[in-house]
Formats: sequence, structure tokens, C-alpha cells
Amino acid sequence: MSSGKKSLTVNEILAELEKEDIAADVFIEPADDGLTDEDSADEDQGGLIDNLSGKQLDAAGEAALPNGVRLGNLGEDLENYDDSSYCFKTPKWTRKATFSSPKPIFPEANYSQYRNLSPCELFELFFDEEVFRLIIEQSALYARYKGGISFSTNEKELKVFLGILLLSGIVPVPSRRLYWKNSPVTRNEAVYSAMRRNRFDKIMQFIHLADNTNLDDSDKYAKLRPLIRLLSTRFLSHFQPEQHLSHDEAMVEYFGRHGCKQCIRNKPIRFGYKVWCLNTDAGYLVSFDLYQGKTYEGNSYEEKAFGKCGATVLKNIKSLPDDKIQLPYSYYFDNLFTSFPLLQHLSEQNYTATGTIRDNRLKKCPLKAVSEMKKEKRGTSDFIIDKANNISLCRWMDNSVVTIASTAHGREPLSKVKRYSQKEKKNIEVDCPLVIREYNNHMGGTDRQDQNVNNYRVSIRGKKWWWCIFTWLLDVSEQNAWILHKKSGGCLPQLDFKEQIAESYLKRYGIPPKGPGRPSQGETGCKRVLDDIRFDGIEHYLIETPNKKRRRCAGNLCSKSPSSQCNKCDVGLCLSCNLAFHTK
Repeated sequence: MSSGKKSLTVNEILAELEKEDIAADVFIEPADDGLTDEDSADEDQGGLIDNLSGKQLDAAGEAALPNGVRLGNLGEDLENYDDSSYCFKTPKWTRKATFSSPKPIFPEANYSQYRNLSPCELFELFFDEEVFRLIIEQSALYARYKGGISFSTNEKELKVFLGILLLSGIVPVPSRRLYWKNSPVTRNEAVYSAMRRNRFDKIMQFIHLADNTNLDDSDKYAKLRPLIRLLSTRFLSHFQPEQHLSHDEAMVEYFGRHGCKQCIRNKPIRFGYKVWCLNTDAGYLVSFDLYQGKTYEGNSYEEKAFGKCGATVLKNIKSLPDDKIQLPYSYYFDNLFTSFPLLQHLSEQNYTATGTIRDNRLKKCPLKAVSEMKKEKRGTSDFIIDKANNISLCRWMDNSVVTIASTAHGREPLSKVKRYSQKEKKNIEVDCPLVIREYNNHMGGTDRQDQNVNNYRVSIRGKKWWWCIFTWLLDVSEQNAWILHKKSGGCLPQLDFKEQIAESYLKRYGIPPKGPGRPSQGETGCKRVLDDIRFDGIEHYLIETPNKKRRRCAGNLCSKSPSSQCNKCDVGLCLSCNLAFHTK
């Protein structure tokens, strides 16, 4: 297979992969698909390549092969980036010098203001009155836009709606209608007693977040942008500065059709929207940006100097408020983002940074070659320093060869880590450089966030292309609230925390149904009672209905409304229909 760097379409890349029968990570440049408000088809649970649109198949793409070769060229690997636009000093490599980096004093995070807040109060730090007001106003506007339909809701009803969404992450069912089904097995009494099914469906139909008549055509997420801005502001305002922050990509699962949908094959979530995330070690989402090809409100200079992916690091950092951006943070990211110019630029801003780095970005660094390192025993490392830019590089042999660049850490002191030896059939201790240990300790913030979100993710699916992003924002807000709870001394597990929010909203703001209502067509008493129960001949007695309330008789063609019912079948029955109803 050719490994040329020419630009290839997704269709051409898939044809090459199928020809050689190779599994690879496939990246898609977002296509310029026309977006509408019409409901899309149901999502394909299999996540098949077949559901990519024609425009996506014709879009530029890139595949990362298992051997490290990249097929196609999106420009994200910085091989051909123009570093002349940024003043980067020529490296001066040495093995003799000792690496030193300043150890700034970082203020301790203060979470005392969240100590006595309930789960609902913490959650409403993010989904507050302004967010609810946005949803109320835009939903009513959208209903009129769709044909002059009169629709209105209020904050209490929306809280019940969100409570049901949060509850669906704890008690998922195959179809949301099962929460209201007249069955003791599937019906959820908390949901049934808080909102009628038809009302929930109506809110699902008209819920909206932006004015369709005033959308920014350059922004592919314009329908979500007002909510994104509000939540971004709240995530930042309640971020209590911590020194170590990690920048990585997260995926929002989506199997429908949309130009921004990505396909990354060997990932836990293969299909969906890509989000650049800045997280603390605990997983608190500080800042985020949804990927849409051309960086929305991006800086062409930064993209040219640091690459498309490197520019996203700077964009998330720049979003920090003025009173927090000046602190001496230490950033961690993987080889998709790391380059020498980016490390030096962050160093000039009084930040330190550490990241794995690709061989084609090493600027002829005289580290021991990867092929040679693979012959060494596990725990072997090679270390070198760029004195001109104060950047350390360490190459370490673990299960495979790892290369890390840093402006914060060197190799010393070495520590021991446990690894399983296939040869000795037991765990052994191997040497681990300091920079490797620090990277492993602080790089997992986004992965921790993904774990927290996916543990109890909203399971109610919608047909609008932006629904999964909306529910992801809901889950992330709940996750951030839970982290504030834990950091302020709380001890609730995330399951209990989420359950308390859902239960509180359903019980405080829910409106119980006035009665069971008239059975729908086809749902007579005969249909509502299983035959195995109805005809078992065991303890079917006629009893008086509660409060002598009349119930429609379940007997065939009977129009009576007696005050008696079967104690076991729980359907209204008159004396003349009782025997026939329980006999085949």
C-alpha cells in the first residue's frame, strides 16, 4: 500500500483499506452538509460505514495504520506546517546538562463555597434560570416557526423533563414509552406520576435552543451555540484552579447523518462528534470546543504556526477568565497536539507542558532510534535536552517505545513500576523516568470525564441531529456538579447524586395524572391482562373498587360501569361478565 502524503477522499481511503483488509483509525474532514430542523431517521445502532453521506465520502480523510504510516493528509500531523510564521530557536542538543524547570507556587483550590449545597443546587449552578429561560423562549419561537403552532412551557415543567432524561441514565429502557406503559414490569411510577407521556413527547418535538431565522451560516453548531456559550461560561466560573490540566479529544456517540460526524475505528466510540476538552485530573470539564473542520472563531495564524490540533489547545487556554489565565498551569496532551513550537510558546506564557510526540516532529533530534530501542529490555530509556528552548526529550521502552517532550520534567529521579513479564511469568519492577510518571498521573482527565459520563448516560434518543450533543452537555453538567460535591467534602457516589437530582425534580415539580384515563383503542381489558394470569383459575374474586368508584367493564361488548373489579386482574368487571372473562 502506498503511504503517499497526497490528499485522499474518505471513499478512496476506505477502498484502499478494504483492498488490503487492514483495520485503521479513519479521520474525516467535516463536510459542508446542509443542515435542517427536520427529524432524521432513527440512528443505526450498528454504526456502519454505509450510513456516511455522499458528501462525507467525498470529503478529505486520513487513516492511521497500525505500523504508524498515515494514508492521506489532513495536515493535522504537522509534517508540512510552516514554522517560519513562528520564531522557534534552533535546537541545541546535549546529554551532559541537567534539566531544570522552575517549580512555581500554585494556590490551593478552594471548594468551601460548595460544601453545604444539595445535588440540585450544585446542578443548577450550570443549568440555571438563564438556561431554562433560553429553552422556554426558543421552544415557543420554534413552534411558531414550524407553522404557527402555539406551544409554551415553564421552568418547573422543564425540570421534570430534565429529571426524566437524567433518570433514563440510571434506569434505561429500550423505548421511552415503556416508562408510561400500563404494565407493572416496565412502568416507572416516578415518571408516570410526574408527567404524562404525550406531554413529554410534545416537549421533545418542540424543544429548541436557537432562533432558526438568525443562524450563523459559518457555524455548523449554530443550533446549539447559545446553550454552548452559557454552559461554557458557567463551567469556567466554577472552575477552581488546579495546576495540572489535560487537553484531549472526546467523542459524543452519534450514528445518524451529519457532516461533522467523525469515524474513528479502533475507539470505544467509533462514530460521533469530536470535542476538544480541557479537564482537571478529576475530570471536571473546564473548557471545550466542538470540532467542525474549519475552526469556528479560529485563528489562522495559530493554525499555521502550531497546526489545527495545536491551535485547539491555545483556544481552550485563552477561554480561561482573566483572573485565572495568569496562573502557572502545567498542561498535558498526546502526540496529536505536541510540537516544539507549541511547547516553547506555552513556556513563554509562563506555562509548562508535557506530551508524547511523533518522530516526524523531532527536528532531527539525536535520540536513539525506535528500531534500536525495541531491542532493549523493558525500562531502558534515552534522554536528551534542547538547551536553546529548555525542552527535555525522553524515549522509554515499555510494551512499546514511548517518546515524550516536556518543559516541566526531566528523567531523574527514576522510580519503579510493575509490569508483567511474559518471559518470567510474573510481575517485575522496571525503571520509569520522572517525566513518564508525571504524564501518566495527569493525562487522564478527559478519559475520566468520559468514564463518568458514560456510566449513567442519558439513554432517551431523539431524531434531531443535535439531540445527542444536548444530552451530552446535560450529562457533563451533572458530572461537573458531582465533582464539585466530591471536592467540597461530599461522599455521595455519582449514581446516588444523579438519582437525587432526578427524584427531587420529579417529586417537587411533577403533576400527577388525574386518573388512568380511557384505554386506547386495542387496549381493552382483555389486552391489558396476560392470558397466563387471566385464565389460571386461581383466586379471581370480585371485590368492591376503591371508594366505590365506577370502572368500565372489561367484558366483551359490555357497556356497563360497575363498582366492582377483579382483585387479581385489576380490571373492572360486572357479575354477569366475571365467569366469561376468566374462561377461554
